[in-house]
Amino acid sequence: MKTYFLVLISGLIFPLGFAPFNAWPVTIISLSCIIYLLNNSLSRSSFLSGYIYGLGLWGAGISWMFVSIYYHGNVGLISSILIILFLIAFLSIFTGLVAFLYKTFKINNNSFNCLVIFPAIWVLVEIIRSNIFSGFPWLIIGDSLAGTHFGGWIPILGVFGGSII
Repeated sequence: MKTYFLVLISGLIFPLGFAPFNAWPVTIISLSCIIYLLNNSLSRSSFLSGYIYGLGLWGAGISWMFVSIYYHGNVGLISSILIILFLIAFLSIFTGLVAFLYKTFKINNNSFNCLVIFPAIWVLVEIIRSNIFSGFPWLIIGDSLAGTHFGGWIPILGVFGGSII
């Protein structure tokens, strides 16, 4: 239970790396926490841990969608809440998939797991999520690095290359 709470908190802080906060190191800390927690968890709970991480990440990261739907879309309060909850639940499946795939493909070399396997899986799932059903290209890690010293690589490598960095 404690692990799931820490996973949720890690997901909640992830969006702080994006505008208007622009605290990009917090995103790196968030990802480091989820990797650490996944490395110390059982394989059978990896999808659930990733899903809960996604609930925090997407719950905090797309809260602006509620404002758009409710105030500007003139949709009722209950309907707006249900639409956002469904969208958060749907997008969290992708982070659950990242956690599951990471636990499936990781090897006994922790450095390789953290520096190669996790980023590759994360970016692969970002690409899939960004293109499925006309795309949800929100909260891509490379976007949070645009105003940093890593941002110079984004025009060369693209936003997904920035995510790998």
